Amino acid sequence: MFVFIPVFLVTTFSFSIYKTFFSAEFYQNNLAKSVHDFVVSEGQKYIDFQPIANIKKDDFSALIEQVITKEDLGSVISEIIVQMRDLQVGDKGVIELNIPLKWLGEKSVVLGDVFANYLFENLPQCQLINQNYLEKFDCIPKNLSKEDFSTAFNLALDRKLVSDLPDSFNFKFQIPEQFSNRNVGQFFDELTSKVFLILGCVLLFMLVIIGFLIFSPKFAVMKWIAKTVFLTSLITILTVMVMNVFVPVVFDKFVKSIDVSVMSYNAWMSVYVLLVGAFTVNLLKIVFPLSIISLGFWIVGMIYHCKKNLNNGDPKVNTRYKDLH
Repeated sequence: MFVFIPVFLVTTFSFSIYKTFFSAEFYQNNLAKSVHDFVVSEGQKYIDFQPIANIKKDDFSALIEQVITKEDLGSVISEIIVQMRDLQVGDKGVIELNIPLKWLGEKSVVLGDVFANYLFENLPQCQLINQNYLEKFDCIPKNLSKEDFSTAFNLALDRKLVSDLPDSFNFKFQIPEQFSNRNVGQFFDELTSKVFLILGCVLLFMLVIIGFLIFSPKFAVMKWIAKTVFLTSLITILTVMVMNVFVPVVFDKFVKSIDVSVMSYNAWMSVYVLLVGAFTVNLLKIVFPLSIISLGFWIVGMIYHCKKNLNNGDPKVNTRYKDLH
């Protein structure tokens, strides 16, 4: 049983990590939603363009949510996932991954129009056009049309932010040349399938050994196998609870004891909650049903084992009882 527990933990944790972080669903749903929420709530802090940086945070969040949606991020992530599935290793073991950013440039037109409309309606009016007006955009000159203001704002936005964005980011990785001309996704799937098949066979073999060690009666065999699976599942669930509850509490106390900005702390904690939360869901899908089923078999095995002992009685006890009489 004590050998079974660590092997089970390694197997279930590894399989849950694989199902979580090597699954397209996690990136298209969980990650896309988290990135969208972060851009909406914290994106203003990373924009070094005074007119947008000076907008009220609530207004900025409402405006940016009109421009960048979860579906936009989901489509970009889907494109990257397709690349990962069809990724081929080059002749010299070089892997190249392309992250598209052209969609941000396309969104900049809508972004500029949305913010230009907001500023035109909310900025105070001024008499003359100052020399720094095209940099600060802190007022609306009288008799300036909305179209002219929008054109000037979009030009400034393109010069300050959009023009610096490349159409894509290219990443190159070097791996051993013996993997050249192989499909990375297919190779990884085949490798993980074999590893998990071996680990599953090892776990099954350990349960068979437990059964042979008990051997008889059959209800005792069922009781010990079910007990092993249940206790191991319970330990796994408790470990996940520590990761979800205890670790954030300790991390929070640690952060308060040192000088760390609240923004960076919230960002790292959000990442931790996202990763551990998704991992926990996939782990419990496996372990929780196992714990319920094994607990039921354990209880049934104990009941039948106790009934058999009561019905048959202990021959030594019966003999002593007769001798006393």
